[in-house]
Amino acid sequence: RLIKYCSPEYLQGVTLRRVVGCVEEAGALPVTDLKLIGGRFGDDCKVIVTGDPRQNGNSKTTETTCGISVLREMTKQYPEVAYVHLPTIVRSRIAEIFDEALSPSSHY
Repeated sequence: RLIKYCSPEYLQGVTLRRVVGCVEEAGALPVTDLKLIGGRFGDDCKVIVTGDPRQNGNSKTTETTCGISVLREMTKQYPEVAYVHLPTIVRSRIAEIFDEALSPSSHY
C-alpha cells in the first residue's frame, strides 16, 4: 500500500511485480520512455496510463506521435487493453479555457 513516484530513467533494470502502476501524463512521454516504463511490469501487474495527447508539452513529439497515442493505436487488437476517452476537459472550466485559448489552431 505504498505510493511511489519516479522518473522513467530510474526504472531501468527494475522489475515490478504484484503492483498496480499508474503512468500519468503519458501524452507528454515519447514512445521510448513509455516502452521503458511498460517493460518494467512483471507478473500480476495492472497498469493505468493517463494523459491527453493535446496537452503534450514535449517539443520532440506531436499529438499523433506521443507515447499514449502510439500505444492506443498499436494495442487495439489486445483484449487485455481497454480505453476510456473523455471528450471534454474534466478538470475545471479554467483548464478548458487555457486549452481552448492555447491550442495550435487558436494561435495568432
